[in-house]
Amino acid sequence: MVVEKKKMELKEEKRSPFDGENFEMWLERISLKLKRKEPNTPNEYKKWKMEREYAKEILFDGMTNKTMKTVKYEETPFRVMEHLKKRYIGKTYFKYSEEMTKLRELRLDPKSNILDHLGEVQRLMDRMATLGKQLDEYMKPAKLIGTLPREYDNIVETFLASRTPQDLNDPPNYELLEHALKTARIMLLVEEAVVAEVGEDEVNVDVEMKDVVLETEMMAITTTIVRKVVDVITAMYRDIIFTIART
Repeated sequence: MVVEKKKMELKEEKRSPFDGENFEMWLERISLKLKRKEPNTPNEYKKWKMEREYAKEILFDGMTNKTMKTVKYEETPFRVMEHLKKRYIGKTYFKYSEEMTKLRELRLDPKSNILDHLGEVQRLMDRMATLGKQLDEYMKPAKLIGTLPREYDNIVETFLASRTPQDLNDPPNYELLEHALKTARIMLLVEEAVVAEVGEDEVNVDVEMKDVVLETEMMAITTTIVRKVVDVITAMYRDIIFTIART
């Protein structure tokens, strides 16, 4: 039933009527539709031929007239696809290489926003997955760490040392590494905000990143300091208050 329904939906799809141009392309599409409407017979060859024409019809319906001209004389759907692969796969791989190069050369400025940087790294990885091959779980953390400056070495080393994988050969979890970097950025903003608002003599914020992996609270802060932090962040950092609350 599902197959029949899909076939009916495809039959109902209509292209623009013939406008007097590109007659050969229009004729090829119409011919394929007419051949598919021939009475079906139990003959195996007849069935195979009809399915082949139907497959070509689907392929041609997904092309512009310009593209179709390059493959309309290929006899089988397989040869149509092979022709397209030979022509376009090279271009796609070239784009994939460009994105790989961008990721390799990407470096975070120590004074820049780590959240924006993480977003750019993820965008490049998603782009590479779309163009060709997705980075495996072993390479993704390594690529991200490679984009970080020396100022983040302590955070990364603490994160790597604190993880407890079942298999020591397992790569670090990419999402947890992202979380550690985001949390470090948030806690730095918290410290700067408290010091600026309350004064260095009235607050002592410990920003050692020791248990940055799975802990929901990264350091010991007294109740009084937490209240002051919330007040300061509400006034000065409204754009990150919800992130701090979730953390």
